[in-house]
Amino acid sequence: QDVEEAATEERVMDHHLAGSLNIPAEIVRLALRLRRCYLPFMATAATLVLLITDNISAKNIILNFLSITFISESDNVLAVLFLRTRHKETMDKAAKEAHESEEFHELKNAFFWARVQGLFCVVILIIALY
Repeated sequence: QDVEEAATEERVMDHHLAGSLNIPAEIVRLALRLRRCYLPFMATAATLVLLITDNISAKNIILNFLSITFISESDNVLAVLFLRTRHKETMDKAAKEAHESEEFHELKNAFFWARVQGLFCVVILIIALY
């Protein structure tokens, strides 16, 4: 889900900043790409380390899964806590405007590659455990 959110956010940003050179926007774009490409592999590595180093019990697996989920979802929780309703409405309007544009309809490609990347992470996890 985080990978799809990052891809969608990058598409919205691309739509609104098309043709402009904006250094802060490029930094945000880099962060979104890192979140989209690097974060799934780091979550896989964290899961692998926890499974290898910890005692395998139901309690440990559940608590470790909850901690990884909490860390990966913390950006959404912080957005709900700190952004005002006016900011949320502005973001929804910008996303809706970008979603209605023609270049946004190529999102199926990003959806497919997010699934391939997830499958690749699962394969890496299974191979590393055996």
